[in-house]
Amino acid sequence: MKLLNITVLLFVQSYLANAQNWIEGEIHMKTADTFSGQVDMSNNYIASLIATYDIDTIYYPFMGLGNDTLEQTCRIKFSNYVLASQFLTALQALPICDYAELSPLYNNNFTPNDINANQWHLQKIQATGAWDVSKGNTNIVIAIIDNGVLTTHEDLAANIWVNTAEIPNNGFDDDFNGYVDDVNGFDVADRDNNPNPPAGISNTDKFNHGTHCAGIASAVTNNGKGIASVGFNTKIMPVKCTKNTESGSVLSASLDGITYAMRNNADIISMSFGSSSSSFTTEVLLNTARNRGIVLIGAAGNENVSAPFFPAAYSSVMSVGATNENDQKASFSNVGSTLDIMAPGANIFSTLASGNTDYGFLSGTSMACPLVAGLAALVIAAQPAFSPQQVVAHLKSNTDNISSQNPSFNNQLGSGRINASKALDDFGTVNNIVFFENKDLKIYPNPFGEYIYFEGEATENFEVFITDMNGKLLIHSEEKMVATTTLASGIYFLKVHTSNQKVYCTKLVKI
Repeated sequence: MKLLNITVLLFVQSYLANAQNWIEGEIHMKTADTFSGQVDMSNNYIASLIATYDIDTIYYPFMGLGNDTLEQTCRIKFSNYVLASQFLTALQALPICDYAELSPLYNNNFTPNDINANQWHLQKIQATGAWDVSKGNTNIVIAIIDNGVLTTHEDLAANIWVNTAEIPNNGFDDDFNGYVDDVNGFDVADRDNNPNPPAGISNTDKFNHGTHCAGIASAVTNNGKGIASVGFNTKIMPVKCTKNTESGSVLSASLDGITYAMRNNADIISMSFGSSSSSFTTEVLLNTARNRGIVLIGAAGNENVSAPFFPAAYSSVMSVGATNENDQKASFSNVGSTLDIMAPGANIFSTLASGNTDYGFLSGTSMACPLVAGLAALVIAAQPAFSPQQVVAHLKSNTDNISSQNPSFNNQLGSGRINASKALDDFGTVNNIVFFENKDLKIYPNPFGEYIYFEGEATENFEVFITDMNGKLLIHSEEKMVATTTLASGIYFLKVHTSNQKVYCTKLVKI
């Protein structure tokens, strides 16, 4: 069973013992439901604490995500780090405070190895059999929450997500998503529109991590160069969560990265990072993401222990451990009851950020995680009506049993090692499913409120079907504007049948 949050008291105790696991000078506080308005620097309750703890800023980073707990959660920045535990206690004592907690500092934990051109992992998971059914879809997006992705790499550039609602380099937030000029992702740590790692790094620098993960998930495939990737045609949304001045091994803005992916409607969030520290704010944020239809996949950690590793250990996240070429647990991989599935993660060959034509080998559950994310994208392309829970269940029920290769880890390796061919076998060839956000048919807005609106060439002689996630028909229309006042908040599935025999599909979120 997955673990939930721990108490504020335990957070304080954990901080005293493991200060390196927390972001210095950052606390999240949720206000009580009985408190109206927002906390700011002039609030009477906070004013008395400003000088003692050197509070710099108070703001609400999760507004507009459709979750009451997140809407009431503020982020407090302060400079008197040595009094962090006392500050937590002082905040918790305020009558307006529901809870307060430190922000976990996540590490991406990878193990560099010698370069080798053999992509053994694709053969092991039988990727070619999966590609006979699905090569992914260019409108399915995997957000790589990491330390940057080299968007100009020869084997990534064509698969990098493009925010078509944003006009490049005009200095405006054209789509009003809160981020200026975020055409190809965003650097939420340095707060700019350049999600690439720092220039001039070597091929052993830790800033290669995000680019390596992106290549595993969905490097451009069948292009005669570099590598193949299980995600094939799937798009990569680069979200950089590490400042250029920081070590490439830490992600100081991971929650902001997840928030960016949510605001920009990623289908899958790949999280090759974590720590032993839990956070209720993170858990609520990820629960909200899954409830909005996003598949969440996390690395189980590289400490060779059975203790929970977060965020992978949260119930809303699919936790991925790593195997080697012999289907044995990789020597570094964590195990345990919170782990869901295994995937190749030792000596994985992929793209590097040290140059546009650079490739290399890295090892870690960080590598296994995006491999599962790429496979999840193929499943979604074949079955767009699947909920996140259905995607996870389907992947888990179509694994290879590796118990005989791991007699010392009974019931600690999830459901087994992923098998891409098995995961796609039941679906038949995918040839007439088209996803939205293309020139033929577009839908506005999503998430939606009281109506949805269609435009594009395919809106002539078309039929709209909106169902719940169990397939029950709720709305049938042939109009370009469809009223949705009868629908409650939640996730729905949309199909549009057109006169050209295509079926346009997407998930809808009502807030």
